[in-house]
Amino acid sequence: IHERAQRPAGAQVLGPPVVVFDLAQLGLGLDGRQRLQDDLERRAARALEGAASVAEAVKDDRAMSYAYGYLGSLDEQAGRSKDAMQYTLKALRKLEATPTPEIRYRWEWQEARLLRAA
Repeated sequence: IHERAQRPAGAQVLGPPVVVFDLAQLGLGLDGRQRLQDDLERRAARALEGAASVAEAVKDDRAMSYAYGYLGSLDEQAGRSKDAMQYTLKALRKLEATPTPEIRYRWEWQEARLLRAA
């Protein structure tokens, strides 16, 4: 009641949708949140695989590098180090003929993290 008195006429409160989302997350429980995370990861991987296919079709090495590198990043976050390294090296190979230090450093850094974790 006090909050309503302080709001200007016609102002909307943005809080309830956030509260509804938080309650929905609580209702999911740990298993539900993990399933949601897994589903989001699968969707991201499919999108990146699609991007890699398109980039390959148009012979865009930079785009292929990004797609493979981010697929490696997804695998790294999921703890699949071997797959992550394969994608990361594939991303680096796509840059061999392209002078792109702004991309290369990202995948070299990822490669170093993977090597360090091994």
